[in-house]
Amino acid sequence: MSYGTEQEIMGQTLQSIVLLPAVVEFMKKRLDALELEVKALKGTGSNLKAFYSIKEAAGILGVSDTTIRRLIDRGLLKASRAIRHIRITLDAIEDYKRKTIL
Repeated sequence: MSYGTEQEIMGQTLQSIVLLPAVVEFMKKRLDALELEVKALKGTGSNLKAFYSIKEAAGILGVSDTTIRRLIDRGLLKASRAIRHIRITLDAIEDYKRKTIL
């Protein structure tokens, strides 16, 4: 059984190393999103925020900050623009999830 040449194996190893930071970043965002969902399911209310930043909304939905900005620009995700800050309600996030995620 052959696993490829040494050069091919090294190339695959390097690809794995290059992808590792992206995987770690994705997992951190997903963990943050799951923590927020757990808080919401507990229904304590005191830990829930009225508005979320773009970064927090991205974590909840498991997407990038850029994707959140695109969704807002396209009118798919409702947001409030307070002076220079964009804020998104939990209701808007949940509405988007209901409409798009099966």
